[in-house]
Amino acid sequence: MKGRGWGGPPQAHQAELPYWCHKWHGSAQSAEQFSRTAAAAAPGVLLSVLPPQSWFEHNDTDATRQDCPHPNLVAAVNTLLVDVTEALEQFRHVDGFVGAAP
Repeated sequence: MKGRGWGGPPQAHQAELPYWCHKWHGSAQSAEQFSRTAAAAAPGVLLSVLPPQSWFEHNDTDATRQDCPHPNLVAAVNTLLVDVTEALEQFRHVDGFVGAAP
């Protein structure tokens, strides 16, 4: 998996995550490594959504309510919330100017 996590389009990472999951050619560990590497390599692109997706990909079927406070999941969701909050703030700065004449 060396070289993964480049700052490409988020859609490419979304499409690649299932490849690293156990249901295709990878494992829970390889999917988690890919998602964390991609999220860390491209701050500001909202790739921080990948670690929670990876966790749910491998834990959703047998997860109970008690599993949801899992430390890895909590940390990933907190990071995602910070990134979404920052993205929302940036959107608010341009709101009203999108499509405006120069």
